[in-house]
Amino acid sequence: MTKETLEALQDSIEKWEGIAEDGEEDLGCLDCPLCGVFLRRNHCLQSFDTKRKKCPVNEDTGQGGCLATPVIKWIKHHEDKHWSDNRVVRCPECEKLAQAEVKYLTGLLPKHAG
Repeated sequence: MTKETLEALQDSIEKWEGIAEDGEEDLGCLDCPLCGVFLRRNHCLQSFDTKRKKCPVNEDTGQGGCLATPVIKWIKHHEDKHWSDNRVVRCPECEKLAQAEVKYLTGLLPKHAG
């Protein structure tokens, strides 16, 4: 993992800790440090060009964007239960889902960086 990728991953973990613990709002890819690096570079959705580095989420799931990660349940929960795209912790389930994203992203850290 490059230094730039590691820093973006660590910043993404901090973002989700802020959401889970401090009531910060999730703005999706607009405030995602990983998307800031990879979405603009190779659209994060797919990269069959092995010369390009992929987002660690994409590397892990093999799918585009954040599909197959806890954030999808987070988004769906807000749409279904809170009828809102203003994604902040509003209930115990929100907190659980935000913590799941923290745990998921933390699991992507290289063993020596965790």
